[in-house]
Amino acid sequence: MNGAVDVFHDALNLYLMLECIPAGVLHDIIYHRGPLDATTARFYYANIVCALEFLHANGIVHRDLKPANILIKPDGYISLVDFGLAKPETDAHTWSMVGTPIYMAPELFMSQAGVGCGVDWFSSGIILYEMVTQRVASIMFRMDNFSAQRYFLAILREGGGTHLPAHRQQKIQMAEKTPCWKIAQVTGCGSPHS
Repeated sequence: MNGAVDVFHDALNLYLMLECIPAGVLHDIIYHRGPLDATTARFYYANIVCALEFLHANGIVHRDLKPANILIKPDGYISLVDFGLAKPETDAHTWSMVGTPIYMAPELFMSQAGVGCGVDWFSSGIILYEMVTQRVASIMFRMDNFSAQRYFLAILREGGGTHLPAHRQQKIQMAEKTPCWKIAQVTGCGSPHS
């Protein structure tokens, strides 16, 4: 997480001076260097997993995990930022549909309550796919005149439109049928209804 260096205030505002992280964001690395090789993707994904495990162990759901919210420090490790949509896990089991649409879990589009930290794990999988393919596992870029409403409806209608090599289709089909709250149980986040 991005560290606070100091805090200032005046009569109207509170100011946070945050640690400077000048090396860039994961999004830029993905799209300027091309698809990442397995070793590099594994390194960044392991960093993402560690960050999510830390957040979830402390009862926080990020809810807007995406490459633009992952800064790369000069030493190569990541710093997760933008906690504007984060919530305590006990409060995250709501009907609210928040986050960046192309990284959101399908349960959020279908207004299913109780997804909890599973939404972060779903987003991390989308990011991993994006790191190794330099493509977003989404139908958004096939749509003319993109709008969030049409995108949500297209996801519900087409199921995401993910295109992978044939030898990976079976695993993907299984993952598409597994709600993110089940993935959360496997990763130790527990039941969304607890």
